[in-house]
Amino acid sequence: MQSREETATNVLQETGAALIHAYDDGRIISGQGTVSLELLEQAPHMDTKRVPISGGGLKSGVALAAKSFNPAI
Repeated sequence: MQSREETATNVLQETGAALIHAYDDGRIISGQGTVSLELLEQAPHMDTKRVPISGGGLKSGVALAAKSFNPAI
């Protein structure tokens, strides 16, 4: 049985597809950050955020967006 990395490499070579990591890709992190921005638009005085247990992309995106919107968070 091939490892997932080998399988992914084969698929990419055969199809020309792009591999986008769910937690280690700036585009994913940026997209997940919109969650934070939407919350802060509705509650601009929010000073604390709780992020559910999830992937690193969601945590990173929420934290980065919140800090850029309100450094006190």
